[in-house]
Amino acid sequence: MLTERVARARRAGFTLIELLISMVLMSLVAGAIVKVLLRQQRFYNSTNDLINTRQQIRQAAAMLPADLRGISSVGGDISVMSDSALEFRSVFGSSVVCSNTAGTLSTVPRILAKGSIMTSWSRQPAVGDSLAVYNDSSSFAATDDAWTKHQITAVTPVTGNVANGCPAASGLAQPGDLTANNPSYQLTLAPAASSKVLVGSAIRFFRRVRYRMYKDTDNQWYLGFFDCLPGRVPASTPRSRSPVRSSRTRRARPAACSSPTMTRPAR
Repeated sequence: MLTERVARARRAGFTLIELLISMVLMSLVAGAIVKVLLRQQRFYNSTNDLINTRQQIRQAAAMLPADLRGISSVGGDISVMSDSALEFRSVFGSSVVCSNTAGTLSTVPRILAKGSIMTSWSRQPAVGDSLAVYNDSSSFAATDDAWTKHQITAVTPVTGNVANGCPAASGLAQPGDLTANNPSYQLTLAPAASSKVLVGSAIRFFRRVRYRMYKDTDNQWYLGFFDCLPGRVPASTPRSRSPVRSSRTRRARPAACSSPTMTRPAR
């Protein structure tokens, strides 16, 4: 009886060989599971990248035509063109002449109490920007009407009901419309505006911008954007880290805007 009990006690549990076989089988199963999980992870990452890429392509497709649609090659809007860069005058806003004081034009405030919108821009005008103003000229006929181009040499915010701002006598604004946060902008121009530019004439604002394809230190291609204001240094801080294959724009690292020349794209 004692011998039989000892034999039964020895048979309880697993032998070393059984444990080794079990461990090998478990490692094979675990390896297969990990392989499937890694494959799924790569699939999810690639799907997420594809979704982001399509979203960014749609953003670029909506942004670039808005800038490029207003370009007139015959009107001299293109400053520089190459196989990887394009500089041109980009429209960033419009307004209405509220007063013309000796060739200095003033705009209507952006916000009016009566609710109408006569001034709209994506950024405020600055020195170095240019504008085109509608010149009604001297006759009632349309033959001598034209858009005249001017460079902005000074921008002065004007508040209150004053003649060099947007006076109530113009009929375009009320005295309470002009505040420190909602001024009229007096624009000094070169050359000065003609005296034939009347109150109510339309103004279009332009700024020279540059788009450029370039390769960054991460070995990825990007679409860079830079607005060409005097004294501006190209920013090195990116808008995003998305490469050009996703068509997101970032601030361009390349040199500042070039002189107004045009080169043929490389073939």
